[in-house]
Amino acid sequence: MNDVFDRRALIVIVFASVLSEYSLLVMPFIVGAMVDIYNLNESLVGQIVSIQLGGMALGAIGVSGLINRINRRRC
Repeated sequence: MNDVFDRRALIVIVFASVLSEYSLLVMPFIVGAMVDIYNLNESLVGQIVSIQLGGMALGAIGVSGLINRINRRRC
C-alpha cells in the first residue's frame, strides 16, 4: 500500500486505542459519582462496573471474529 494510507491507518488505530482506554481511566471517578449521586452501595456499583467490563470484553471478542473474516490485505 502507499505510505499515506499507512499513516492514516496508524492514526485511526492510535485514536481508537486512546478512546477505548479512556473509560477505564475515568472509571474511579464514575464509580465515586454513582455512589454519591444515586446513593448506591459499593457492592451494587461493583456489579454494574463488572457488567460494563464484561460487555466490553464480549464486544472485543465479537469484533475480532468479524475482522478475521475480512481480507485485510485487500483493503
